[in-house]
Amino acid sequence: MKKGKKVSSQRFEVIEFDDGAGSVLRIQPLRVQRDEAIYECTATNSLGEINTSAKLSVLEEEQLPPGFPSIDMGPQLKVVEKARTATMLCAAGGNPDPEISWFKDFLPVDPATSNGRIKQLRSGALQIESSEESDQGKYECVATNSAGTRYSAPANLYVRGKDAGSAQPCLHGAELALLAMLSGSLSGDSGGCHGSRFSFSRLFLQQQEQPQQLPLGTLLMAAATFPSFSAGPLGHSHSWEYLYLL
Repeated sequence: MKKGKKVSSQRFEVIEFDDGAGSVLRIQPLRVQRDEAIYECTATNSLGEINTSAKLSVLEEEQLPPGFPSIDMGPQLKVVEKARTATMLCAAGGNPDPEISWFKDFLPVDPATSNGRIKQLRSGALQIESSEESDQGKYECVATNSAGTRYSAPANLYVRGKDAGSAQPCLHGAELALLAMLSGSLSGDSGGCHGSRFSFSRLFLQQQEQPQQLPLGTLLMAAATFPSFSAGPLGHSHSWEYLYLL
């Protein structure tokens, strides 16, 4: 609840834990002043209810206090073979030194529940051993200290099967374009999506008056916009998404 009223907005999303033991309230994008409030969480069962609350403060970038956490290196798109080890990198700064935690699909990652298969390294990186299909998802690292909290940009981890005929995750156009740039060219099935073919022999920036071919090995320090292609049981769709190559 916000100010005693149940939250209700397209920007507010409540994500439930798989075991039903709790949930996370996610507000995106945040708005200065409008979203500043005391938020209350209520847990109820047949024996009664209990409440807890927390104050949310939202600041513009130029208002951030000294020592506010910064994400110096966030996770990047990664494709790993099933049963292999995947490492999602994260480095953060701040004063005092921030603590790093991880979210997967907007829910906190708890390495203690993985029987040692998932570990957070001293560097802050998240290491996933013997990767499974259930590890596939969108990862964010979060840096927190006494000055505040900062989230990294999200990055997808895809876990592909060992067998060529096994189901593969659908890769979006921007992600396929990234793979194309790293390899020089790319063609074949769209990441295992049935009925979809792709062919990348060139990578273009769409926001320039005269699109130019990017040579193999080029790294971008800005955002490029690509059409997104995905196909599956529901057919073929187009959308737009931003791709940041660091």
